[in-house]
Amino acid sequence: MSADDLPVCSAAVDRASEYDRLWFEKHPGAASYVRRRIVGEFSRMEIEDLRWPMDKYPLVEVTQIEPGLRARRPFTHLEILSMS
Repeated sequence: MSADDLPVCSAAVDRASEYDRLWFEKHPGAASYVRRRIVGEFSRMEIEDLRWPMDKYPLVEVTQIEPGLRARRPFTHLEILSMS
């Protein structure tokens, strides 16, 4: 069993949220960015409907909807390759 098989970890979600908040604070004109996924910030259920296995989603696209409100989406380089 890997760490990704465990349920979502609130500490990981909190850490990701704080990291994203600080990033957007330092980049006020940005609408989105891509960062590495923090193990535990998504549950397997949140990713299992996606095209590839969970371990193929090492990235997260973070979009700021408004200050304090952000959307996170698991992201993989395989999505880009499949569009080619």
